[in-house]
Amino acid sequence: MFQVQKASNELDVVQKRAASGNPPVFSAQGEDDAVSLEETVLNDIQETVYQWDVPTGALTWGRNAGEIFGAEIVDTICTGKDFDALIDADALTNRHQTVCNSIGVDYGNGVPFEVEYRLRLPGTDGDKMVWVQDRGRWFADSGGRPVVARGALRIIDPFGAQTLSLSTLPDQMIALASRAQFLDMLESMLLVAQHYKSLFALAIVSIDNLQIAGDVYGPTAIDKVARDVLLRLRGVLRSSDLVGQLADGQIGVIFKISDSSEAAFAAGRIIDAVSLKPIETGQGPLVPMVSVGAVIVPTHAATVRTAVETAGAALDYARRNGPGHFAVHSPDYDTVATRMTDMRIADDLIFAINERRLVVARQPVLVADGNTIAFYECLVRMEREDGSLLALGDAIRVAEMLGLVRMIDFRVMELVIKALQDDPDIILSFNVSVETATDQEWLIAFEAALAQNPGFANRLIVEMTETALIRNIDRIRSFVARLRELGCRVAIDDFGAGYTSFRNLKLLQVDMVKIDGSFIRNLVSSSEDEVFVRTLLELARNFNLESVAEMVEDERTAEKLRTMGVTYLQGFHLGMPVRSPGGESVPPLIREA
Repeated sequence: MFQVQKASNELDVVQKRAASGNPPVFSAQGEDDAVSLEETVLNDIQETVYQWDVPTGALTWGRNAGEIFGAEIVDTICTGKDFDALIDADALTNRHQTVCNSIGVDYGNGVPFEVEYRLRLPGTDGDKMVWVQDRGRWFADSGGRPVVARGALRIIDPFGAQTLSLSTLPDQMIALASRAQFLDMLESMLLVAQHYKSLFALAIVSIDNLQIAGDVYGPTAIDKVARDVLLRLRGVLRSSDLVGQLADGQIGVIFKISDSSEAAFAAGRIIDAVSLKPIETGQGPLVPMVSVGAVIVPTHAATVRTAVETAGAALDYARRNGPGHFAVHSPDYDTVATRMTDMRIADDLIFAINERRLVVARQPVLVADGNTIAFYECLVRMEREDGSLLALGDAIRVAEMLGLVRMIDFRVMELVIKALQDDPDIILSFNVSVETATDQEWLIAFEAALAQNPGFANRLIVEMTETALIRNIDRIRSFVARLRELGCRVAIDDFGAGYTSFRNLKLLQVDMVKIDGSFIRNLVSSSEDEVFVRTLLELARNFNLESVAEMVEDERTAEKLRTMGVTYLQGFHLGMPVRSPGGESVPPLIREA
């Protein structure tokens, strides 16, 4: 039977400090009946106990450790470093990382932890892989640093686990926490930082070409790329750093820092490590393209919500410079004021969604040659307590930034379907965000609604903005194709703002383009705008696409567009947004969306 090592003097001090709340020190003496029963039970459930002195690394095992792992193995693992050497390289979490993450404050009773990982146990017939469950408590010194951990190690699924590989492991087995778990860790880390007046950084790592991997190589490539990126990320992170999934293709990272320069260095290091070389997907190679946005907490973010929002804003800024860039939030008066305004807008928007006070106003789109109504565009509005309608304005931008736009799109879909049910002759267009266009849940719900209402598809036009399309064109192609298969028409909104190429128009196979109003507003007085609009209309005709001129605000502009051959006209001069045909006019959006 393996004998317990003597604990260090420093460990004795720690034990005395928290003796009242701590488990007793393990002893090799006292072979009485109670101990024998305890050992029998532990052997039966393949579990042993340990004590780890973190500063010195000394690892003390329970009496039955040799029965569980083999005496010849246990004899070689007398320190934490010895034990770490047995952990499978593909197991991206372990006891050392979990304890040294230091999430939580030790108020005298220790901080609980639990983790699962694989061990590679050497044997005469080759190495044996086993999964272990490791749970216990760690205790801290006066500075909050872990100094001792006590726990139990139990073998779980010792046979089936031998056949597992990284590609088949569930996410929890490779230490990628869910969004909810990660936010819980972020909140705990924030409490620790506020308690000890320390700093850490929250970074959001975005794999910008993850969906492209699926479009080119198939859905299995997405999983392969995501897992390999996580492996590379883990390779440059410290044992105290935390990772979790924030959204599709976005990984959150929490790491301790001393100042903003250290955060910038870490962000750059992440990009270099992840994009170092191609990933072999099994169907072909792909170099992961990543962007990173970070914020220093709690200096620039005192709450979990603010931290996520601010890091997200930094990520958006980094993305505008293209893949491979990073940005660390640097506040000034204007950005702080803007963020506070955005938070108030987000609160109002969430309240309106929950109270079902989002409605759609309809603006007529007229046939240029004849001025008859071809269809109505649905514009999102917020209903106030007095029944009046308010344009969302900046709320659309905030919703896109915070990921709330999908909730809006689901509500708009419900309202559009209801409007088609109420009026069998009406034709409607409505805008869908790129986030929603890549959301399978929305598409499934949309297909179900059309299945329950035969004939509705050919009365619908789905619009997506050009700038969003060209940033995600490979991800949107299949979405557009599916909409057209269902019988819907598809339009590019704000056409011209993103300068879509011939290639992109050919790839997307849309039915209609809506020329951005910024080129229409000064059409009569600006020769440059006239040349550009003529070019866009010619481009549309070459692809047999219908065209809509937006923001037509006077008859001279309308007449000039008719002579240029535009298919449809839309603007305040021709019809204001109304809650329903014949109803109350309502405020327009500055940017119709």
